[in-house]
Amino acid sequence: MSSVEPTPVTTEQISDLHANLVEAFGQGIDPAKVREAVEASGFVWDRPEPEEPVRRVAVSVELLFDRGLWLKYCRVTGMNEWARNEGRISDGEMLSMTAAQAKEIGLMA
Repeated sequence: MSSVEPTPVTTEQISDLHANLVEAFGQGIDPAKVREAVEASGFVWDRPEPEEPVRRVAVSVELLFDRGLWLKYCRVTGMNEWARNEGRISDGEMLSMTAAQAKEIGLMA
């Protein structure tokens, strides 16, 4: 439920909103433009901002070892650094991390 109390609107406000939305959608559906159109028409935007999707990177165990990044990967992801030696994972197994983690360990620029 929204904490914003509904207020009566005029036909002119609805007309302005319609015109602003038509202009915003004419430029493609961009949530920021829609929000601008709503606010430009005098309405309150009470929806939360959409979160950016978390980009993920897949990489093989072998590549991490070959590049000397295995221990860094383990530190940032919480992976057991002995998992490979103990036979819990194989060199060809694909692992996942966020793009931010990949940058942190030096896998991405």
